[in-house]
Amino acid sequence: LQLSYAQTSSELIIGGDECNINEHRFLVALYKSTRFLCGGTLINQEWVLSAAHCDRTNIRIKLGMHSKTVPNED
Repeated sequence: LQLSYAQTSSELIIGGDECNINEHRFLVALYKSTRFLCGGTLINQEWVLSAAHCDRTNIRIKLGMHSKTVPNED
């Protein structure tokens, strides 16, 4: 039996490629106050699908963001 474990890294994504701006326009970011809570998918003009553990009370939804860390790049 071979054991595997996650390596510690400062990178959030390892081995991936950055997508083009506005390539995935259906992705949304859910925030509680100023804290990122989780991601979701815009499925129509009124509904966002997210994981069950995402607290849906008092959230803000941001669409069209390319980066959470680079301001005004959207």
